Amino acid sequence: MKHGHRFTLCGLLVAATASTGPAWADAVAAGDQLEEIVVTARKRAEDLQSIPASVSALGATQIHDAHVTRIDDLASLMPNLNITTRADNTPDVVMRGVGAFGVTQGVGFYVNDVQLFEGQTVRAEDLERIEVLKGPQGTLYGGSNIGGAIKYITKKPGSDPEAEATVEFGNLQTRNFSGALSGPIAGDALKGRLSLFDATSDGFVQDPTLNRTLGHSNERGGRLTLEYTANDTEVTLHLYGNRLRSENENLYYAPEDVSVYSRVATANVLPHFNRDLYSPTLQIDHQFGEFARLTSITSYFHSEVNARADGDHIALPLFDVTQIFHKNIWSQELRLASLAGDLNWLLGAFVQNRGSRDFEANTQMLSVITDDPADDGVLLSANHAERREYAGFANASYPLGQWTLEAGLRLEHFDNRLTDTLNNVTQEASGTVLLPKASVSYAFKPDVMGYLSITRGLQPADILQAHGEISGFDSEKTLNYEVGMKSSFLDSRLRFNAAAFYITYDNRLFSTIDGATLAEVTKNVGPSHNYGIETDVSARITHSLTVSAGFGVTQAVWDNIPGYFNPNTGETINLKGLKAPYTPAYQGTVTVDWKHPLGNTLTLGARIDAGFTGAQWWNISDDYREKPYQVVNAGLRLEIGESWRLGANVTNLFDTQYHTVYAQGPDIGSPRNVGGFSRPRQWFVSATGRF
Repeated sequence: MKHGHRFTLCGLLVAATASTGPAWADAVAAGDQLEEIVVTARKRAEDLQSIPASVSALGATQIHDAHVTRIDDLASLMPNLNITTRADNTPDVVMRGVGAFGVTQGVGFYVNDVQLFEGQTVRAEDLERIEVLKGPQGTLYGGSNIGGAIKYITKKPGSDPEAEATVEFGNLQTRNFSGALSGPIAGDALKGRLSLFDATSDGFVQDPTLNRTLGHSNERGGRLTLEYTANDTEVTLHLYGNRLRSENENLYYAPEDVSVYSRVATANVLPHFNRDLYSPTLQIDHQFGEFARLTSITSYFHSEVNARADGDHIALPLFDVTQIFHKNIWSQELRLASLAGDLNWLLGAFVQNRGSRDFEANTQMLSVITDDPADDGVLLSANHAERREYAGFANASYPLGQWTLEAGLRLEHFDNRLTDTLNNVTQEASGTVLLPKASVSYAFKPDVMGYLSITRGLQPADILQAHGEISGFDSEKTLNYEVGMKSSFLDSRLRFNAAAFYITYDNRLFSTIDGATLAEVTKNVGPSHNYGIETDVSARITHSLTVSAGFGVTQAVWDNIPGYFNPNTGETINLKGLKAPYTPAYQGTVTVDWKHPLGNTLTLGARIDAGFTGAQWWNISDDYREKPYQVVNAGLRLEIGESWRLGANVTNLFDTQYHTVYAQGPDIGSPRNVGGFSRPRQWFVSATGRF
């Protein structure tokens, strides 16, 4: 998030830095062109424009300029990406209408190629870039991701000593501090980088029952990266830790209907969400001359969560809930990738074990868990889950004149088990599946490429426990077709990309109400077909001005699904032709970035980001939906030489209100509707020093 190169967004939004030089009509200098975007989406460094798929990237400077600190911020920068942080501090993500809110992680999150299953919403600090890959990625990545992947790439240690520090203040009592030290430890062989941050903010939700503001949050974390190089071998060790103390757990309210917006909540207990996590990762890369590179990634992850909330959102203490989660995850990935020659290939193997223990109790008290004699509550559920995944994957591409052919295959076996430890009941789900991929691209000109790809995706079958009941669900499956074009014109001062997609989506998974028992259950509702388009354009208008825009349309339409019980009407209906929820009809973005020198050492910059979100249905049977809304963010920056930077940012400039989630009572088996809060307008001022 500090000084670095600007990367552009491609596939949906391409943004580039502005620099000094002649206007558009003048002769082209190197500084007048949009910068080349180098990413590692396909496990090798390559120009993003050459990848026959929808891939977007935010570089370190753009992350800083756009004030991207929360994962939700990506939604206003990338069309057809619907993302929000739930009240339990985990993300709900839907790409192109693929994914399941609050049920499974259909879109994978990665830090340095290690998949996250907790802590995906940690603050974006000390990152080199963020990459967003749309569509299944199983033939290149260890994890199976039915909807796509979001990758965080952290900054690596440098060869020269450097230090930087940032302080930031804002409304809502915001106080953010971060810093990094980087450089050689033992000559050129051993280098290190240490980054730390501490972020604090008060809440914005008023509670008349507790007579206070809810939502205070403090997050602190750090990462130590050690990099050792000897001959053809590079060893990298990442040590990461994070501590979050937040009042955001289950921070919802009970609106009269979907058109009502409020920042007032009723609770009889002060909510909290306490999370501690740490993770060591060891990566070893060995290069076999110019032939191939062998990569081994060994990772362990541990997290503990203690959360308390008012489950019924009323002043009376009838249903207060405490939840305790423990996760232990280890994984091992091996891959061998080519380094030279026309044939680019990759072979890999992956194994992962996820163990978790979850407890839920009504928190008037929690004697079963805390062993506190003052506690006399009722334990509602307790379970132990083991999820194992084994995979082999391969991918290869080969050029034939102006054509390039690419093919991949993933063989996956999963074995998932959940035990209800209160009732000593165990259920299992397992299976083996082949997931193929194929694409063909054609270079019409050196800077104009068209492509067609077909990919199959999978969300493995699993077992869940909800409201004291355990139940299994079948695997979700997709078949994804995409045709697109990537192009660059006017000596790389103008880029235009477009893609169209069609997805058959089987066994879609949602939480709904069972018509026989009237209990909330998680089940496979049925198939849908999703289709849409995405376009983006980026232009270097002048030496100082860059304008970017992106637009995406997605339609997710239910296929023939008779016998669906609609809890809002009490009728059994056929869903055919209705729209699937959590998929905005359209999403658009506009970015204007201006940068101009003020003498020899001062540079003034300004940026405006606007995101436009269309209407989306909130429930399966299309009974109520969110209105279209727009969110505008703005920022100013003053760079003083290479050493200092002053910044000012405003997020949600016009204080737009919308729901981050909404459900009517009958859909969730509750006597009340439930809505999630959009964040209010916030302002920040910051100073960064580099030494």
